Amino acid sequence: MNTLISRIYLNGDLETSKNILRKNLQELKRSLEINGYKVNFLILRNLYNIVLAKDGNLSSLLIFLRDFKDYAIVDIFTENLKNNSDLYKIIKGDIKSWNQ
Repeated sequence: MNTLISRIYLNGDLETSKNILRKNLQELKRSLEINGYKVNFLILRNLYNIVLAKDGNLSSLLIFLRDFKDYAIVDIFTENLKNNSDLYKIIKGDIKSWNQ
């Protein structure tokens, strides 16, 4: 999963990041099936960090995720992000146990 996330470059533009994510979506789905929610959180935190580097706005992450709304995994991400303050802390890296 770290290899996958490392392909989404912080120094690239947002459209490039989205295109890279689209190309790797099947790999994302397989990883989610294998590893469950821990991977969900890691992906979310990394996506958040990407968007934060762009403009520092959490709503930008929701807009970014809505571009992938046809995929169920993103619907789950978006709902969790809206309704779960602990998840918000996780993706910000505030819960150190998830920073491995």
